[in-house]
Amino acid sequence: MKILGKTNKDENIMNIASKNSILSLVIVLMIAGTCIQGCTEQKPVPGTIIDEQPDTQNIPSPSYTTNPGYTLDDARSVNQALLDTIQHELDIIDTGLSNDTAALAKTGLLSEQSLGLIRGVKNHSPYIQSPVLLDTNLKIIAVGSEEYPDIIGSDLSDQPHLNEVLRLKNPVMGNLTSTVEGIPAIPVSYPILVNGSVTGILSILIEQKEIFADAILISDRENRFEEFIMQPDGLILYDKDSIHTGKNIHTEPLYAKNPSFKEIAYRIGDERTGTGTYQMQNISSTNIFTKEAIWNTTGIHGGEWRVVVSRITT
Repeated sequence: MKILGKTNKDENIMNIASKNSILSLVIVLMIAGTCIQGCTEQKPVPGTIIDEQPDTQNIPSPSYTTNPGYTLDDARSVNQALLDTIQHELDIIDTGLSNDTAALAKTGLLSEQSLGLIRGVKNHSPYIQSPVLLDTNLKIIAVGSEEYPDIIGSDLSDQPHLNEVLRLKNPVMGNLTSTVEGIPAIPVSYPILVNGSVTGILSILIEQKEIFADAILISDRENRFEEFIMQPDGLILYDKDSIHTGKNIHTEPLYAKNPSFKEIAYRIGDERTGTGTYQMQNISSTNIFTKEAIWNTTGIHGGEWRVVVSRITT
């Protein structure tokens, strides 16, 4: 599958700006505001897709370089901006997919109209990947991306969130999973309802690293804080310091020497919003920093992401 921003970054940025998305709106406003003040400082370009594996040898880890002079209110403002940016993009995706499933209920699953509609699903957002259509046996019967024609016929009946769609007759967002396409991504699936019965499922993948990287660049463009997005089970979906991305705070040996970080991770998982302090030891030295974190929750259709912003206090 072609990952947005990995092969044609400039084209993807233009695509993002052309869509009716908060990402493009905020980018324009931020660039305009910066130039009014005098474009004298080089800053990250909002909306730029962050590479999947940045060169951490040459970039100081934000976990240990954020400025201790910023206040909790500053962190709260960044947290709210980050929440709003992510949620707005999710709402755009949700509206588009809801309209698509309503249309599929009228066109039938495998008509020419329905196949054209599935191929157009990715136009709703640059963060949508691999739209697929499934029958009620949870087998893929059509794909919206030319990259993966071979997945037609794949049996996805072992995926819990798809079984929940059949049971609840409602859309469901799953946890990060290894997909049949062979990439880690977050699935969101919608039932196609005809006279109250599920006749099929329209499912997409959200490439979480790109949507979170863009949102963080927009919300904290001066790199004042550390931000990471976590599932309630402790899995870090994205961290500006890539060494943490994809690791589970509760089970990863990397965090064994940071017990207070593991403790607050349990709080973050259990509480949808809150604040707390913890200590973190620099991975490459014996330096220990005290940090204060503020977190909140975003997501759709039963799926939850904890959005965490932290600052160094000492």
